[in-house]
Order: sequence, then structure tokens, then C-alpha cells
Amino acid sequence: EHRHVLSEFATKDPNQNGQADEFGMLGKNEVIDYIINAFILYDEGTFNITDGKVWDPVVTDEFRQGVIFASELVKEKGYNDKSFTIAQNSEFKSLISPVTGPSKVGIYAGNHSTKTNSSVDIHKHFVALPALADATGKGGYTVVGEPVIAWSGFITKDCDNPEAAMRLLDAFYLDETITRQRHGEKDVDWTYAEGENAYGSKSYANVQNPEAFFSGSSTWAGNVLGIMTHYNYLSVKTQADGNIKEGQRLNAEQWDLMQNQKRPEETADSLIYTKEEYEIREDKANTVASFITSEVVLFVAGEKDPTNDAQWNEFLTTLKSLGREELMKICQDAYDRK
Repeated sequence: EHRHVLSEFATKDPNQNGQADEFGMLGKNEVIDYIINAFILYDEGTFNITDGKVWDPVVTDEFRQGVIFASELVKEKGYNDKSFTIAQNSEFKSLISPVTGPSKVGIYAGNHSTKTNSSVDIHKHFVALPALADATGKGGYTVVGEPVIAWSGFITKDCDNPEAAMRLLDAFYLDETITRQRHGEKDVDWTYAEGENAYGSKSYANVQNPEAFFSGSSTWAGNVLGIMTHYNYLSVKTQADGNIKEGQRLNAEQWDLMQNQKRPEETADSLIYTKEEYEIREDKANTVASFITSEVVLFVAGEKDPTNDAQWNEFLTTLKSLGREELMKICQDAYDRK
């Protein structure tokens, strides 16, 4: 059914401009992850946990099935291979929400505030999509949850005043500190006002100067310790009309769908690592995650063949050599201490 709809988008001139210029589905990693989660729980290269046991979704047959399915959609033109060559959000905007003429995209993935033109009345034509249904008996997931982002900090033996350092670390966990790094200075860039954000959750930051978010170091946005949630991270929804209001509707619809969708009971989020474990993660985690992402794109885009056992096994062998299993052990140890 999904394949049929995508084919119709791509071939039946749904924007009725008389040209074969439509894209069934457009988006890179967001789309691939969305598809894979119909087959197995997968959250951008992280590990899964079931009954306290950490396991790697990437090495499962279900993960490979998801990659194969995504690659088939590309071959059928329902999932457009231009997704993998677009480098700038401006090109997404020109396809999803062109300044003149109808949209060329049936389904897109990603943040619409960066991938669509707010000046174009386009969002009223889109609705939020739920997670895909379970395709294997082990999928059907969304990994979207309450956005809690925790960062770990350390006080080393070389610290002259560990008590003061601890007070500083504690300060980063204050709601106002999190709001400051996101929105700027209180009573200058934002004021306190209870309300709801665009997702329908409680919030208290009424933004007066939206440009503060883009000013870098003045909001500490580049380096923050602490816990971010909808409450202290997202601002109160402002009154809006037109495309902005429709964008807020899409946010709320998406959040509501994801909150009521199947999600994992145990996750590897917010684990506390020792200094030694942290150093290993610093050395290997980004390399491993980047390798997984880039290789999966190659398989989906058709540069490699996910049905080819030799190519797939080479992917898994390289993944192991980069330290994936070592990272999984560190994750298990940290979870056991939780």
C-alpha cells in the first residue's frame, strides 16, 4: 500500500502542472531511520536494551531487511535518489515549498522550519504521519520521546576547588540555565510566562528576541551540561497565522502521534560513563556512528547492494573492527550501574 501511494505521487502528476517533476518521498537519514523502525528498533547508531541486556540492532537480519526495503523504494522511484545528493536546505525548500508553483514533494522528512519556506502557504497541504506498522514482529517503533538530553561532566583530581566545581555543574541543571543557553538572557531576550509550546507541552519562556538563539556563545548553546526538556528548552507558542500556524499544527500532530506510538521501555539514553569509558567513547563513538550512517546511505542509494552477502558482511566486519562491540560493552557496564 505504501509503495502504491509513493508510485502514484511520483508518476501521476498530483500537483497537476503537466510536468513529470514530482518526488514521492524526499529526505535522507530521517527517511531511512523511519523505514528501518518498521523492521527493528533503531535510533541513529545507538544500542537497544531488552530486559537489561544491551544489543546491537545493526547486526540483525531485521535491520538488513529494512535497508533492503528502502533500497527497493529508491529503485522504484517512490523514494527519490535526489535525497542523497541534496547538500543545502535551500534545495529542499525549492522542491517542497517553491516560491512559485505547486509543491513537487508528496512526503518529506525533517524539520519544516529549515526545509520549507515560511513565506509560502504550503503546510496546509501536509499532515503528520505516524510510525510505520510492524513489518517483522520486532518493529513498528518510533524513537521519538520527551526530549531529555543529558550531558556528563567530570571533576578531576587536578581540580583545586572541587566544591566550587560541583556547584558550577549543579547550576547547569537549573531550568533557567537551560533556557538561557537556548533563548538568551532572561528579561532581555525572553520573559517568564506559563503557556504551551508548539507540541502542546507546558513551557514558560516567552521569547522576545528570537535572534538570540542564533548568536552562539551569548547563549552558551555550543557547550552545555544538564538536562533539557520540552519545559525548559522549547518556548511558549506565539500567536501566528498562515504557514507558521500550519507548521505549529504539524508539530502538535506529530508529537501527539509519536507519544501514542510504540516506543522502547528501556533505552541507552542518559547513561553515566566513567572517565575511562568516556575517553573510549570520545575515540570511537563518532567514527562508528558516521560509518553506519554513510554505509547505510550507500546501500539504500544503490551504490552498494544490501542483498549481496559479501558486501553486507564486509560492512559488519568493518563495523566490528572500528570498535562497535567495545562500545556495546561500555554501554552494558554503564547500564548495569544505573
